[in-house]
Amino acid sequence: MPKLLMIFTFFSSLFISFTSLAAVYRCEVNGVQTFSQTPCGIDGGKEIEVAVSKPQQSIDANEKDLFVNSLDELSNERTIRDHQYRIKALKQQITTLSEQARNEADQILIDNRNELRNATNEHAQALYDSKINVIKAKYMDEIQGKKDEIKQLEAKIEELQG
Repeated sequence: MPKLLMIFTFFSSLFISFTSLAAVYRCEVNGVQTFSQTPCGIDGGKEIEVAVSKPQQSIDANEKDLFVNSLDELSNERTIRDHQYRIKALKQQITTLSEQARNEADQILIDNRNELRNATNEHAQALYDSKINVIKAKYMDEIQGKKDEIKQLEAKIEELQG
């Protein structure tokens, strides 16, 4: 690999040397100013000197560290924002699931009103409780899973901010 680097450096220096030796002429043709590598027009144009700029020097270690730290901070901010959006979406999903559970519970009450009226108080309450427990089982596991995910995301946010 060092041999390849030496060859590249050699040809690069030749290219820079030859380009810096090339002449540039400023000419005026039909009232329009042009530039050429060869003399132009009757008078050959005026040769001008072109300054060759040095290649950009590499950044020092401190500048590199600042740059890397800035990128890390931006990445953390993006991750935090993504987590916050996810938390917001999860909270909305929890609200929606809770509303669905309440609606189903209300519908059970409406659908079974006559059955509940005709049953004894104890029997009616047991019937209603069993149907409500089915609804709770249906929704509570999903809601709890979303709450657990929110806690995990909040912990990650706290870790990123700390």
